[in-house]
Amino acid sequence: SSTGATGLMQIEPSVAKDYGVDPKTLTDPKVNRDLGTKYFKKLLNQNGGDTRKALIAYNQGPNREGLAPGVEDYADRVMKTASIALGLYGNGSKFKCSQKLDP
Repeated sequence: SSTGATGLMQIEPSVAKDYGVDPKTLTDPKVNRDLGTKYFKKLLNQNGGDTRKALIAYNQGPNREGLAPGVEDYADRVMKTASIALGLYGNGSKFKCSQKLDP
């Protein structure tokens, strides 16, 4: 990534530092997964449990203000894919993807 985001969870070095994790360890799949999960949970809590808003915040990174072009469409595609996967392989839950954010 152009921002230096690393691994499956695409974690930026600044996020790792905020959590006291050495950015060099982000290539370790367990470190990457665990930190990405903690960070997403924090964003989920900050956004009142709204998965879509948390996903957008995660995608934009910790220092981004306003909405980047195309980020809402990206979030909707991810939510739709997750919904399909949960329907096929999970507990059958569905995410609601129809919500729009205020700019």
